[in-house]
Amino acid sequence: MLRRMKHFTDVAEQHGVILILENDCGLYGSKDDRCVEILQHCQSLSLRFAFDSGNFVKDDVNTMDDAYPKLAEYTDYVHIKDATSLPKQFVPAGEGDGDILRLLIALKERKYDGFLSVEPHLDHYLPHASNPKRAVTAIRALKDLLIRADMQWI
Repeated sequence: MLRRMKHFTDVAEQHGVILILENDCGLYGSKDDRCVEILQHCQSLSLRFAFDSGNFVKDDVNTMDDAYPKLAEYTDYVHIKDATSLPKQFVPAGEGDGDILRLLIALKERKYDGFLSVEPHLDHYLPHASNPKRAVTAIRALKDLLIRADMQWI
């Protein structure tokens, strides 16, 4: 896997493309240390990181005390998705164990100017809601946290 990722990164460099690595649940790069291993192995500005608090929670990684300090320097994209440890399910941002408010404040302190993308995986949290209702719930949760963090959103 490391050899293949290095190959992908080399090709990306040749073509002026930036690849984004996400800590997706259940994969080799689902844990913070493995994400760092991949990023350090490839050593390329053509491989950056998409930080996903919800996925870290579901894989039993402490988002802000463990993962963020190790991955902040590589993070150019942030998925806004929260989760609870028990039961393991995705929830609106700020209602889980992903420390999203603390993440937003840390991003503000480092003058992060990248993207925040909302991932409204709320089918277990809102089982009878429509997908548009789930999306609106997720977006409102992020907007509320941005206000609490004194961050602008557009």
